[in-house]
Amino acid sequence: MVKAVIFSLVAGIGGLFIATRFVPGVTFQGPWSTLLIIGGILGIVIAATRPLLNLISSILRILVLGISSVAILWILKLIFPALVIAGFVPLVTAAAIVAILAIILSIIK
Repeated sequence: MVKAVIFSLVAGIGGLFIATRFVPGVTFQGPWSTLLIIGGILGIVIAATRPLLNLISSILRILVLGISSVAILWILKLIFPALVIAGFVPLVTAAAIVAILAIILSIIK
């Protein structure tokens, strides 16, 4: 946790410094201490929002995994007549089971 905050502070301060040096239209004309404060605030905001962004991206990954599992399972059902899935609800349920198991196994690997 502390390591992540430190890295976020370095990213905020360092990134802002690099941007003021190399990005046209980004300048800073105050004392170094003010640049450090601005970069530090930016780093703190990055550290504070990271858990929320991780949650949102996790939800999106789960959604994409679920949708792709449904699509792939449906295609496999068409290719292999031995696999019988009678209806949309059983298809989604089977895909959800596969996706959940994939998530659990990726966590414990």
